[in-house]
Amino acid sequence: MVVSRLLSTGPSLTARLLSGTISTARPAMLQVQGVQIQPARTRVYYSRTMGKPRTVRAVIKRFFRLNNGQWIRTQAGRAKRLWKKEPRQQARLKQHLCLNATQCRKLDKMVNRRWKEKSFHVDDPYEPYHKLERIPHYSYKPPKFLP
Repeated sequence: MVVSRLLSTGPSLTARLLSGTISTARPAMLQVQGVQIQPARTRVYYSRTMGKPRTVRAVIKRFFRLNNGQWIRTQAGRAKRLWKKEPRQQARLKQHLCLNATQCRKLDKMVNRRWKEKSFHVDDPYEPYHKLERIPHYSYKPPKFLP
């Protein structure tokens, strides 16, 4: 299609090749290409002295891990401009959100072993949520080995 368009318009193809209006040079094999790798937020921190995995502090600040392996977080904007929000919306903002299995696996990679251990506190407000009843199991499952 491109060749027929080149041949059908204007002077002959050889005349245009000699004049330099058509480039026959191919792109170099070693030509620098744009970055095509998407950034990933998985485990990126290791200690320099021991080489052990370190915890991403932003995960600990924003999320809470239940004993069943599920992660929860608070609603965004739960303490902002409460005077202009309806009481029903204020009640909804006090509730926590559960993360899906993919997000839980990613957060498990971003924290070390200490944060994955079960924790027991006196008068824990999250006690009913630590159990596996009616909550799908969100613990980390390693990928299947495919030979």
